[in-house]
Amino acid sequence: FKMEKFILIGAGILALILVILFSLMWDTVEPTEFGMSYNILSKTTGDSVYDGGLYWIGLFNHFIKFPATVTHTEFSSRPSRDDPPLETRTKEGLGLTLHVSFQYVLHKNDIPKLYKLTNVRYHDTFKKQAKNIILEQASLYNAPEYWEKRSEIGNAIAKRLNATLQTTYATLIAFQMIEIDLPNSYEDSIVNTQVEVQKRETKKYEQSATTIRESINVDISLADKKAQIIYATADANAIRIINDAKSAAINNTITYEKLAYTDAARLLGLSATDGLLDYISLMNIIKNRGSQLIVGMKNSLININAGSK
Repeated sequence: FKMEKFILIGAGILALILVILFSLMWDTVEPTEFGMSYNILSKTTGDSVYDGGLYWIGLFNHFIKFPATVTHTEFSSRPSRDDPPLETRTKEGLGLTLHVSFQYVLHKNDIPKLYKLTNVRYHDTFKKQAKNIILEQASLYNAPEYWEKRSEIGNAIAKRLNATLQTTYATLIAFQMIEIDLPNSYEDSIVNTQVEVQKRETKKYEQSATTIRESINVDISLADKKAQIIYATADANAIRIINDAKSAAINNTITYEKLAYTDAARLLGLSATDGLLDYISLMNIIKNRGSQLIVGMKNSLININAGSK
């Protein structure tokens, strides 16, 4: 009975050991991580990089974890910073304090190379690289340029930083110049200078607005003159058309009168000289009713009433 008890106890212990060993052969990688296997006996790493999940990796192996998401790094005075702000000098020697931040992401397929280069201290390596580049690049500019060319300076630093990170198997996502601190006396002079610049810009815009308004007024005046010319031309054309119509009517009247007189002369047997002219004169006298005319006859005064027979 005692032997059977010892056998059962031994079997239980063996089963527990097997369960423990079996569980040690598995490891997990979080969805926000990359995993690289590491053997604690041989102290060697595998060449494969794993995404998030549960994996069978064998006994005496476990995963070394790396971030699969964007990593934020900051040099500032804020509580969440990695390190204090960076202090350097401008090109002309003025003290300069830079509060900056940047974000990077690791190259998944190059993580074994990154581990061989930096072990797990890659973040410290990146911070050191960033400090050197930022301080060196920042010293190339004069103080006024940090006001006038802030974006240009930030882009120049970002370009150099990304080129360096690429050599250590990472990519720069973004770079921010959070705050730029210069000596107070110099900042005051810069502010005053910027105020004057803004005043000049405002004056320039006011002059531009005045010029535009005057140009609009000139355009309106020209448009009014053009309208007056158009109206005058239209009136002249109307008068010309009316006169042409009157002239045509007169010509038509003369033509028809000529034809009528010709027919009358033919019917009355009048000559084309004296008889026809006398006829025309008499017809004109009759048209002027109530008129009294002296007809040129020798020693005679004739009163012709157009209404009498």
